[in-house]
Amino acid sequence: MSFNISVVTFKRADLILVLKNLLDKHDISGKYFEVEITESVFITDIQDLISKMTALSNLGFLISLDDFTAGHSTAGILPLIPLHIVKFDKSLLDSIELNRDRGTIVYKNLISLIKELNLKIVAEGVETLEQLQFLKEQGVDYAQGYYISKPVNIEEATLF
Repeated sequence: MSFNISVVTFKRADLILVLKNLLDKHDISGKYFEVEITESVFITDIQDLISKMTALSNLGFLISLDDFTAGHSTAGILPLIPLHIVKFDKSLLDSIELNRDRGTIVYKNLISLIKELNLKIVAEGVETLEQLQFLKEQGVDYAQGYYISKPVNIEEATLF
């Protein structure tokens, strides 16, 4: 299961303690959870950010960077933070529709960069079979979007 952590929540001094207490209370490992952060978290103190992300990782949480390329540039910080997954924002896939040649070059090179860092990639915003085939050809690990499934309620989700 994955969940987002907002900038405000990420700044909380007790964030790690609260999450650890929840894991202990329910006797469950962090390995079953993915913490999604957005680029906006990088406006916080970098040392605090690295410390908290390391602590989350030590608790077993997978850490993903959500909406990569949607806001501020974070490529320079990628080698500094403990990440497991990078989720490419839908706008990146849309750029291929707007300018096929240039959009493809950017997408392929970002895939290469993330793969060389040994991170998994999730492509957001997949709406067509053509997009899904492109992502498969490029070695993207996971895809999400309306082509795969529209959002479902809790009852529908538990049927899978």
